[in-house]
Amino acid sequence: MTRYQLPDQIIKDLKECIVHKDVLLHSGRKSSWIFDILLLRDRLHPIAERLNPQFPPVGIENGGMLLALSLNGGNGILRKSGEYYPPMWASRSPISLIDDVVTTETSLRESIKYLEVHEVEVGEILCVLDRRRSNRRSLEVKALVTSEQLGISV
Repeated sequence: MTRYQLPDQIIKDLKECIVHKDVLLHSGRKSSWIFDILLLRDRLHPIAERLNPQFPPVGIENGGMLLALSLNGGNGILRKSGEYYPPMWASRSPISLIDDVVTTETSLRESIKYLEVHEVEVGEILCVLDRRRSNRRSLEVKALVTSEQLGISV
């Protein structure tokens, strides 16, 4: 689900993050393209602000972590190994879980399990790019854009 009206410049910036190459994704799935948010590391703050987290942000390593940290500092980090560094200025729950791209929901599901161990409730899930197939969307994710909106097929 997208909930944002984005300026043309941000759409242009996001399209610059599409890299065409054969890759093996974290989920184990093969893809002919990736979304590399690190290409925008000098312009992350305006993109992260557009996510407009309603709770203290916690970013999933690496892209989500960079987005969360670009907001106001002191925000939480969740490593893919499950190590959790909570937001320095907030209580445990709820949090806004942030990732750069969602493809199969694997990282999100793993992250939610890790956070449950730390007794942390996920109040919302945010991402920059939702590249899930429409029939594979079981989690509610608020995305800035979908791959279809960027002209990339899944």
